[in-house]
Amino acid sequence: MSWKDLLDKLKQKLSLWTFRALNFRSTLILVNFVLQAMPLYLLSVLAAPKFVIKHIRNIQRNFLWGGDKIHRKWPLVDWKMVCKPKNVGGIGLQDPLDTNKAMGEKIWWKWITYEEEPRAKLWHTKYAHHWLKQMLT
Repeated sequence: MSWKDLLDKLKQKLSLWTFRALNFRSTLILVNFVLQAMPLYLLSVLAAPKFVIKHIRNIQRNFLWGGDKIHRKWPLVDWKMVCKPKNVGGIGLQDPLDTNKAMGEKIWWKWITYEEEPRAKLWHTKYAHHWLKQMLT
């Protein structure tokens, strides 16, 4: 699966929901549990380029506020506020950039803690042998 495939699948899901009369709560649930869940596997394996993150964010934001290419609607709240937890006044969505960083750190942590796995050995010999020597001394 590539980033283009992922973006196409997100757009395909949106095409099924676009012409339905959904209230804001229903739209929020679809964004939270479908549009934010679909990229998780690929993000857990690969770090996404910035343009992909921006495109995923735009897909989520435009669907949440009901905008499309022809009828652009202005968001009611800033995206940073939308991504804050509910107890702080946000809506509780996750920003794709934060998810991408967290998944990248998870991969990095696995490479460091499970040194005997084949992919970790490859990473250590190819990229981190200088860095790890400095860290251990």
